[in-house]
Amino acid sequence: MTFPIFLIPLAVFLACILSQFWLYARVRRALIDRHPETFLAMARRAWLSVDNAFYWWIFRGGHKPLGDADLDAKVSQIHIMVVVAILAWLGLVVTVMTGVVIPVGTAAPPT
Repeated sequence: MTFPIFLIPLAVFLACILSQFWLYARVRRALIDRHPETFLAMARRAWLSVDNAFYWWIFRGGHKPLGDADLDAKVSQIHIMVVVAILAWLGLVVTVMTGVVIPVGTAAPPT
């Protein structure tokens, strides 16, 4: 019996993606509660949607001028989660392309 090793990076990738929804909600809530004028200015300048503007605001470092340590920590967690998700995705691609498996249990020798 073998264990398909691609399930490990797949599980890590899915966990990162799901946790990012929670992290984005926390950052958005903190921004609206503590810096509503910044959020409103971002929403007014949004071309496609407020969500798009919000994601770009995070990744371009729009939180740094605010000087909010808690907001900086939450955005740092998002950045770490994105890097881990990318690495897990690359690991998933490599394991699927190579077909690596781990033998599980003990197999009886052929007779």
